[in-house]
Amino acid sequence: MARQILTDEIVRNSKPGSGRIEIVDAHRNACGLALRIAPSGTKSWTCRFESPETGERRRATLGTYPALSLADAREASRKLQNAKFEGIDQTEETRRKLESVRKERAETLTHLIDLYLAACERGRHRKGGRPKRESVIQQDRYYWQKHIQPVLGGKAFRQVDRADIEAIVDRSPPSTGRRVRALLHAAYEFADFRDLFDKNPARKVQATPWGSRDRVMTDDELKALWQVLTNPEELEQGKIGATAAKAVQLCALTLQRRAEVAGLALSELDIAARLWSIPAARMKSGRPHVVPLSQPAIDLIEAIRNTLPKGATHLFPASRGTAAHIQPATVTGAFIGAAKRAGIHGTTLHDLRRTGSTRLTGERLNVRRFDVSLVLGHSDGDGGARVTATYDRNAYLPQRRAALDIWGAELTRIVEGRPIEAGNVLPITGRRA
Repeated sequence: MARQILTDEIVRNSKPGSGRIEIVDAHRNACGLALRIAPSGTKSWTCRFESPETGERRRATLGTYPALSLADAREASRKLQNAKFEGIDQTEETRRKLESVRKERAETLTHLIDLYLAACERGRHRKGGRPKRESVIQQDRYYWQKHIQPVLGGKAFRQVDRADIEAIVDRSPPSTGRRVRALLHAAYEFADFRDLFDKNPARKVQATPWGSRDRVMTDDELKALWQVLTNPEELEQGKIGATAAKAVQLCALTLQRRAEVAGLALSELDIAARLWSIPAARMKSGRPHVVPLSQPAIDLIEAIRNTLPKGATHLFPASRGTAAHIQPATVTGAFIGAAKRAGIHGTTLHDLRRTGSTRLTGERLNVRRFDVSLVLGHSDGDGGARVTATYDRNAYLPQRRAALDIWGAELTRIVEGRPIEAGNVLPITGRRA
C-alpha cells in the first residue's frame, strides 16, 4: 500500500499491476481516501471511516474514476468523516447519498467528457478507432477545462442545446471556437456510439472554418532563421533554448512534424543505414513511417548526440531529466522566438513543411508530388501502394531518400547563401517528365 499526495495527473496515469494496487491519498483534505486499481485497470475510490456506535473501522466505496473525479472523491470522503462527529452511522445513509450523487453526476456534461477522454486513450471512442495521442487528449482536456467546463460542466448533458454551445463559440477567438465545437461534437458522437444519447447539439453549430494556409518562406527568410537558430548569442538574447532550436533545424531538414521530432528516441535512429524509423504510436496517421536522413540531417544529429548527457534516451531530452523529451509546444516556441529575432512575420513552424514540399515539387527540383507525400507521411491516395506499404515498410524508400537528399542540399545552399548552380541539383529516379 503506497501513500502519496494524489494529483489528477497521477490518478490518470496510474497503471494496473498483476494484483490490486492501493494508493492512500496523503492530502490534508483526503480524510481516509484511497485509490484502488484492479488488474483489469478499473480505478475506484474508497474511504476508511469509524462507526460512532461500535468504533469499528469500515470501508466505503465512493465510486469509480473518471466518473468520480479526485476533487469530488475528496469532498465525499470529507463528508463521510464529518458524519461520525455528529453521531450518525453513515454506512447505509452514506451509501444512499453517494448513490444519489453518483447518479446526478452521471448525467452531467463533465461525466460525459470524462468518459469520452478515457475512451480516447484506449481507442474506444468510436467504431474502428485507435488510441489518440496523449498530446491530442491533453489539448482536448485544456479546451474543456478552460472554456467549456466553467460554463456547462455541471449541466446535464442531455439538456445542453445548440444555443449553449453557440454562446461559447461566438464569444471565443476563431481557433478556440473551432476546438470547442470539435470537442463537443466528438463527445456527443461518442454518446450516440455508446447508446447514451442519440442527439448531437453541436452538429449544426457553425464555427469559423480553418483557413487554408499558403505561406511559403523565401530564401532570405530561411537564411535569416537559420542564422538565429545557430547563433548562441541570438538564442540567449531571444531566450530560446539551444535544444529546441536544434529541433527546429531537424524539422526543417526532415520535413517531419514537431511532435515526431520532439519525441525522437535514440532507439529510432539507424545512423549506419541513414534511417529514422518512427513507430505507429507516434505518427498522426497511425502507421509506421521511415524517414531517410540526408547528410546535413546526419551531421546535425551526430553533433547533438555528442552533447547528450549520460543515460539520455531521446535526442532532445527535457531539462528536468534524461528520460523525458521536450514537448512539441517547446519546439513551436523556439520557432516563434527565432522568427521574431530574424524579423520574419506571418509564418508558423508548420510552414517549414509546406516550404520544403513546395520547393521540391517546383519546376527546378521537379520531384513527384507522390514521392513528397510519402516523405511527409501523408496517405498516398493510391490503394495499391497503400496495401503494399502494409507489408513493405521500405516501400518507395529510394525515392524518399532522393527527395530528402535534394532538399538537404537545397536548404544547405540557401542558408549558406550560395547561388543556384546545376551541380546543386541531385538526380531522382521517377522524376516527372
